[in-house]
Amino acid sequence: MLSYYSRAARRCVHLFSFVLVPLLSSSGAFGQVAAGQAADQSGSLPEVLVTAPTTVPTPENDVASSISVITDQQIDAHQWRTVPDALETVPGLNVVQTGGPGGLTSVYIRGTSSDHVKVLIDGIDVTDPSNSNAFDFGQLLASDIERIEVLRGPQSGLYGSDAIGGVINIITKKGQGPLKVTGTIEGGSFGTLNQYLRASGSQSIFNYSFNVAHYRSTDTPVTPLNKLLPGEQRNNNSYDNLTFSTKLGADINEHLSLNYVGRYTNSSYFFTGDSLDDTTFLYYPSPTQSQQVDHDYFTRGEMVTSFFDDRLKNYLGINYSDSWSLNLTPDSLPENYQGKRLQEDWRSVIQALPGETVVIGADHKDETLWQINPDTNASQADTGAYAELESNFYNRAFLTSNIRYDDYSTFGGI
Repeated sequence: MLSYYSRAARRCVHLFSFVLVPLLSSSGAFGQVAAGQAADQSGSLPEVLVTAPTTVPTPENDVASSISVITDQQIDAHQWRTVPDALETVPGLNVVQTGGPGGLTSVYIRGTSSDHVKVLIDGIDVTDPSNSNAFDFGQLLASDIERIEVLRGPQSGLYGSDAIGGVINIITKKGQGPLKVTGTIEGGSFGTLNQYLRASGSQSIFNYSFNVAHYRSTDTPVTPLNKLLPGEQRNNNSYDNLTFSTKLGADINEHLSLNYVGRYTNSSYFFTGDSLDDTTFLYYPSPTQSQQVDHDYFTRGEMVTSFFDDRLKNYLGINYSDSWSLNLTPDSLPENYQGKRLQEDWRSVIQALPGETVVIGADHKDETLWQINPDTNASQADTGAYAELESNFYNRAFLTSNIRYDDYSTFGGI
């Protein structure tokens, strides 16, 4: 438990960020335009709104931070079935996957640790308290994703000490228009069989999206044949992932909206581990397979109020995440991990003056860690507050500054 909290203490740095971007002409731009986006008939690229750098929808060209955007059109065009497949194309990221599909997948931004990358899905912090607040991307399918924003560089002024490396902000698809039902089914080599079904739309004040995705690969060769003993049969890896997700909204009136998102993943991964030769003290592929079972549940409810022609907007939300993992290894005791987080957050966006936007917010989260072998039970609470000022000077210079304060139950305020 001591090591768990000491790691958290070492992460609490970089609580202020300051950015100034001069633009010499309306065609100049700082920031990275997502690869593969098509130009319109005038020859200019379409405007891309991003939320990760400021929490407020902002044109990408007005953001000085290094950011890449992956759209659903790109995901469909490249036939990326998992989020790691898409992230491998982003500069400045190192995606490390152990074994085949479903293996532990970590993302490192600009050389920082994987637990220094804040990962958000529809505003939910999905990092795992039982895994040093890192996130396993190996269980995340891409079928219902609308946009992935990858923000490189320290962002602790808004997101806290876990965002030293950067932020990966994932936004799922929202229902619009008449009821639309889409589905796919595909199969291929390595025992691959994938299915996806989505029903979405909007009616009156309501919008809805329901998604079911199934990803299966039952015969992925991982162990090199020259590593096997004479006559030994290779055990190929097997992975099965079933994901349910939903996104609901209701615009009660011009001043009040209610939103809800939920996501549940149940996955099972069979893989060949390593065994130790007691004579040579060398590792060799285990003749029997190990199994990893994961259950991930993420949900958020949100109320949005708007006044004075949207010059004052308030967001009040509550998030809950539960990540549970079971590792079964031959000739070893089962290892069981569970990390939970309950978070309440409030954010107010104020259009104070033309070209001046003030964002103030606060959040409180309770995290618990539970595991067997070794037995550990720990908890931690954090209350944070932040403020941000965004300035636009004649559409030529953009200034963003922010500051954050956190008070941890285990080691105080910073």
